[in-house]
Amino acid sequence: MANTSRDPNEVLRDAERKGYSRIVFQQGKPVCDFELTLLGDLSNPQRIAGPYIGSGVPAGSDGFAIGDVDVLRSDFTIKAGRCLVSGSEIVLEENSTYKTQPHLERVRAFPPSRAAVYLRVFRTEITDREDDDLANPDDVATVTAVREKTDWEVVVSGSAINRPDHFLLATIITGGEGAGSVIDRRRKGLTLAALRDEFDALGGSSSSLIDRLNTSLNPDGTIKDNAVGNAQIFKGSVDEKKLAPNAVTETKIADGSVTAGKLAPNAVSGQTIPDGAISRQKLGLTPIVARVTVPAATTTGDVQKVIVPGELVVLLRESEEHSFFLISVVCLGPRLSPGVSSRVQWQQRSLTALTITNRIVHQHQLVLQNFNPATTVTAECQVFMFVDN
Repeated sequence: MANTSRDPNEVLRDAERKGYSRIVFQQGKPVCDFELTLLGDLSNPQRIAGPYIGSGVPAGSDGFAIGDVDVLRSDFTIKAGRCLVSGSEIVLEENSTYKTQPHLERVRAFPPSRAAVYLRVFRTEITDREDDDLANPDDVATVTAVREKTDWEVVVSGSAINRPDHFLLATIITGGEGAGSVIDRRRKGLTLAALRDEFDALGGSSSSLIDRLNTSLNPDGTIKDNAVGNAQIFKGSVDEKKLAPNAVTETKIADGSVTAGKLAPNAVSGQTIPDGAISRQKLGLTPIVARVTVPAATTTGDVQKVIVPGELVVLLRESEEHSFFLISVVCLGPRLSPGVSSRVQWQQRSLTALTITNRIVHQHQLVLQNFNPATTVTAECQVFMFVDN
């Protein structure tokens, strides 16, 4: 450990609490070691870079990119380059791997399913035991000061780590479909020059950018009415994932704006149609048959009477194609007699027929049967056909 009169970290924290920003030495006065250390700490650019610039990879570098994942061996490559984490810059001169990086204390097997990969920075104190030059062999031949080195390690975690000394590099799929794939999470292009270029591209000079923003935005930052039109919305830029829940309501949809061509396959399902939303009028169906009369039943046999129901066959369609029908039959009269549970029954029947031109077709029929031998029965039939197109 460094031989200091006071803890440098505590001295810096005390100076920051008191709002000190500069040290002024007086002539003829002794100089304290902790004041010299504080001088360097207060002027250290890391104090500004951390909170005001953030963490990320600078423009022109692809530092600490994760690739070549080997899930079975729990290993991957770490690309050389630069990265800034909480104001501390890390420079990796040559490509490395997870299992050959300088610090291996926390290298472990991948967690199941997903793994978050972080770059952790920390400080390591260097003395003459690690660096002979610090003993000043060609000068005073004794150690006058030690050094602090910004060190790093790449760690893998199954859960998120929300600490300023950890910078998220990537997410690795470690199990199931897509195992071995990498999702890059780095903030790249971390440079103020690139930010300035973006502003220039957006609006030219600062004054014209403000004018353009005032044209489209209200003082509270919300978009002014009619500021965004069809010309500003690229085709395909708005999809289901980008729409907030209930953002599109019935009052916002103009008449005729949604057509069959604009509906995606399976866009309307049983879960998305409210009860009562679909009616016969909205389907555009018309009845094929309206009102019919079914003949009375007859009886046969001398000893045991057998009722032969009166039958009416209504041809619905004759076609070589599939046909789909909705059928409803209501008996209008005469009224049922006491004790009689049923007068008429009906069924849909399909037959194969041979036309006079030797063409085989399907005859779709509605068959009604009257089991009342006393009278004919009047029935109202509502038959609707769906066209398969």
